[in-house]
Amino acid sequence: LVLVLADMGFISLDVEYIDGTKIESKANKYTFVWSKTVEKNRTRLLNKIRILLEQVDEAIVQENSVKDTSVELSPAMLSNIVDELKEVLEQQPATQDKEQQKALREIKKQVRE
Repeated sequence: LVLVLADMGFISLDVEYIDGTKIESKANKYTFVWSKTVEKNRTRLLNKIRILLEQVDEAIVQENSVKDTSVELSPAMLSNIVDELKEVLEQQPATQDKEQQKALREIKKQVRE
């Protein structure tokens, strides 16, 4: 939203550092945000967006590969696949990022089902 407003020329990012609440309400004109905080949060946000887009791309690739190939799976084959997935998930190192932990929990949940 901030970048769109900057592109339209309504705000300037060169001088002002604002957060989303300042756009919605100017209740306290003396409120300000430090520039280092804005830059740090921007890099975190861009990193989260990148991770999310990678997950979306992976899901699209998986859906396309499932549609293209039709394989007959026996119960024994399915149990082998589940065992392999469990081993891979258990061998994963502990992640620091909450988004990655959430994605890993979702995958583990899907494997259990």
